[in-house]
Amino acid sequence: MQALVQSLEHRGGSVVILGLSPVDTPLHYQEGQYLSIALPGTDAHRSYSMASPCRADGRIELHIRLHEHGLFSRMLREQIGVGSTLALSGPYGDCIWRVPADQDAKVILLATGTGIAPLKAMIERHLATAVRNEVWLYWGGDRPGDLYAADVLRSLEREYRHFHFVPVMRTASPAWEGATGFVQDVAAAAHPSLDDAYVFACGAPAMVRMARERLVSRCGLPEDRFFFDAFEASAAAAVIDASPDASITVAVSLPDGTRRFLRCQVGASLMQALAAEHVVEAICGGNQSCGTCRVRIDETDLPRLPPISRAEKRLLGALAASGPFDRLSCQLDMRAEHEGLRLTIPPKDF
Repeated sequence: MQALVQSLEHRGGSVVILGLSPVDTPLHYQEGQYLSIALPGTDAHRSYSMASPCRADGRIELHIRLHEHGLFSRMLREQIGVGSTLALSGPYGDCIWRVPADQDAKVILLATGTGIAPLKAMIERHLATAVRNEVWLYWGGDRPGDLYAADVLRSLEREYRHFHFVPVMRTASPAWEGATGFVQDVAAAAHPSLDDAYVFACGAPAMVRMARERLVSRCGLPEDRFFFDAFEASAAAAVIDASPDASITVAVSLPDGTRRFLRCQVGASLMQALAAEHVVEAICGGNQSCGTCRVRIDETDLPRLPPISRAEKRLLGALAASGPFDRLSCQLDMRAEHEGLRLTIPPKDF
């Protein structure tokens, strides 16, 4: 789909809030999902979570972290402006709101940086519903200016008594009187028992990893109630040259009926080889949250692969066209014994 840039606002010195509207068909999504932007004039893509609820008019808000040498960051500074047109695809991801089974269950939201975007969309959509569970949001930064949407969140806190916003600075300073430390540690200290809670974590992969370890092992959070999105900068572009000496060959059947034989580096994921040859999109860069690297393994070869994880099974189950022989190629590390593996790339509308 094509979208028009309606607004471009700089916040906090290193964040751009991009407002988009559809040129034709609106993008329908669930809050917590993300989209991919095709960078004009290149083969590159960048992924961003929607920061606004799905609207009838199709308008979308994105929060984009600017990087000094980032390709899209440079385009936003020098090339893209109000009136520009961007090509989008999506939605992707399954880190969406889950309605708590128990109205007394807490909902804990953890964010760092622009990881606040999908949580903001969830909050704005679901605080206005009949759900009255206590919702706690912990948003971390290095300095107060990093919390560029704090005014919006404080306004929501005043409007909804069951919503609590806790800004967190990583290090203490004389000018800061609020919470300090890592968001997961602050949340764990405030909520030592999370056996009936739901936790959503969005932001730096290290935060997401440590939050899961701490809240599950120390606070009793059930593993299946920890939902997350963790993105590295330009993760979708993190593919490798899949033609070193230690490699195997896989047979790939394409949607157009042709067949190709690709070299895969032993020890690397199947997704990396497929993405390097532009056979799959790999939008999320291997974070098993988009499903665009889905492949269909030949039934007789399936037993050669490692067992499917709960997270991979959950994402595949959320894809309407997924079948019993489908796997996420990002979760398949290639080994010598996978020589000759046969697989099919499903068509995008499969």
